Amino acid sequence: MVYADIYRLGASGMTINPKDKWLSPTGHQYSFSGYGGVSNCSICDKDTQVNEYDRRDGLVVFLCKKCEDGLKL
Repeated sequence: MVYADIYRLGASGMTINPKDKWLSPTGHQYSFSGYGGVSNCSICDKDTQVNEYDRRDGLVVFLCKKCEDGLKL
């Protein structure tokens, strides 16, 4: 789903800001969705505080600070 599609669908309370999109060295484009609470990181599986990101291919991932830094987000 493209950002214009999300905006057009009227995602309530969600702001679309181009500066919130990052292209990681792995080639995936990530968009910050917000604080994800305490959960397992999607990459390292550590149970810690995570942030929620939407990947351009539609996958929602939860990343800890260490993995965010590794992806240069």
